[in-house]
Amino acid sequence: MLDQLAHRGPDAAGIAFTDDIAIGARRLSIVDVIHGAQPVSSENGGVIAVMNGEIFNHHELRRDLEARGFKFRTKCDAELVPALYAAYGRDFAKHLNGQFAIALYDFSEKLFLGWRDPFGICPFFYTLIGDDLIFASEVKGILAHRKVRRRLDCTGLDQILTFPGPISPRTMFEGVSSLPPGSCLEMARGREARTFPYWDLEFGGDERDRSDDAWSEELEALLLEAVRLRKAEEVATGLYLSGGIDSSLVGAMLRHLSPSADLDAFSIEFEDGLISEAKHQEMMRRSLGARAHVTKLDPRGVWSRLEAVVRHTETPLRETFNAASLALSEMAHASKHKVVLAGQGADELFAGYVGYRFDARPGQRQPAGSNAEAELNEALWGDPDFSYERRYGAFADTKLKLYSPDLRASFADFDCVKAQVLTSRPPASVSRLQRRSYVDCKLRLGDHLLSGHGDRMAMASSVEVRYPFLDKNVAAFAARAHDAIKLRPGKEKFVVKSVGARWLPSEIVDREKFGFTAPGSPALLTLNDERVADLLSDDRIRRQNVFDVEEVARLKARYATPGFRIAVPFETDLLITVITYGMFSEMFQIPDL
Repeated sequence: MLDQLAHRGPDAAGIAFTDDIAIGARRLSIVDVIHGAQPVSSENGGVIAVMNGEIFNHHELRRDLEARGFKFRTKCDAELVPALYAAYGRDFAKHLNGQFAIALYDFSEKLFLGWRDPFGICPFFYTLIGDDLIFASEVKGILAHRKVRRRLDCTGLDQILTFPGPISPRTMFEGVSSLPPGSCLEMARGREARTFPYWDLEFGGDERDRSDDAWSEELEALLLEAVRLRKAEEVATGLYLSGGIDSSLVGAMLRHLSPSADLDAFSIEFEDGLISEAKHQEMMRRSLGARAHVTKLDPRGVWSRLEAVVRHTETPLRETFNAASLALSEMAHASKHKVVLAGQGADELFAGYVGYRFDARPGQRQPAGSNAEAELNEALWGDPDFSYERRYGAFADTKLKLYSPDLRASFADFDCVKAQVLTSRPPASVSRLQRRSYVDCKLRLGDHLLSGHGDRMAMASSVEVRYPFLDKNVAAFAARAHDAIKLRPGKEKFVVKSVGARWLPSEIVDREKFGFTAPGSPALLTLNDERVADLLSDDRIRRQNVFDVEEVARLKARYATPGFRIAVPFETDLLITVITYGMFSEMFQIPDL
């Protein structure tokens, strides 16, 4: 199992066996590089733990624990876990500011506990087989266990076609669950496993009498501290630089904290001028005095990485931008960086997407389209007039055409909008903007942008990405701030741009929001590659019995039309899911239906 995770921790491996458990970890050495081997145990040996990720406030926590009489052998943050459990019990994760997946076993209580960080930056997968609990940071670790069988979870596949990506606790593997962000997994000997949330995004506070400058100054201080905490102490810290305000602001603060240090900035340029941000990336590199590391990505570059993307995400895809994320981590690894900072999280917390503008229009109520659609919105989001990305009832017709006749016949059994989507909801009293922010964090951010685009693509190259905007104090600030601090007419992320105006060139602060896209299946079809043709061949599609042969052929003909473009984000690249499902099923030996 650990061998399957070697890319996540190439520097060391540790295993512990007892009559009750086998527990192990691979290590990417960042904090206390020389020491810090895992698993880690309490002083009396009664508790053993492993951790993936980082606890950014570990210095503060260590001082508090030492004042309580705890002693430590290393400076590694992972060693704090058994002491934190002894001091605070199973609620200790509330005290952490970090990105982590933690597993702990209490021998005296015969109790297993697992935690995933609040936004789900670090993955945590598990399955139950009889009395056995099997867990790992990636599903491929679980699949290496001799008791685990491989079967397609059709609801998981339906989620990928329907939403921004897969949604915890679903995975693509029947019987394998993903621990939701901000949740704890508990299993005691002789009792059933259960999961429960220990953290959630809680809106409130408002404070409308505060000035814009007061809000801006508070965010600036919080964000600067978040960057400081995430700046590695013992290894170099790089920057993923997109050319947008979020990564640029993180970079400016990183430069401020280390004015004389070398700074490496990693960027993607696209051959297609309509989606390239090269001009703004170069502007920021000059402003930061950063060394440029740039990969120019064309359809061939996307295609050459797609198999690796599927292997590491362990899912089919609904877009190809993960290939760009993989190219970024390849550059970081080649330049010997283990840690990079990135700007994700600002759009979800501070109203950065186009949907927030629609919500803010005076009297705007996005019509559901039908009573059935309104009922579905109520069931999904708790608001009949709240639309998220598309009309899901109508989109079912599109999916039904794509699925094979056998899956069409059983669609009611795996339709993802009929299954649980959100494991929690904000109260009914929240504003429309706050509701969208909550849903974005739960559906778009955790299992899609942070897991698929972020962790999995970075760890494929043994790189850890850190996100200052997802600091627990920055997130609490965003939840407390009223809507007008985030969104003004013609200006999304108002308070972020107010901070940015003091740190960045005006061309970066004032530019329009630019959506990230990469060449999709229409571009791949132009390559005339035999592998693409095989993955879309009638024989393969018929044999897998997941998609409809005639519909796939129709999509191929449409997407291959000269000049054809998919209208992102309003239209879904259905064919890329078909292509990557073929890779996925072959790679992970999923039986045909």
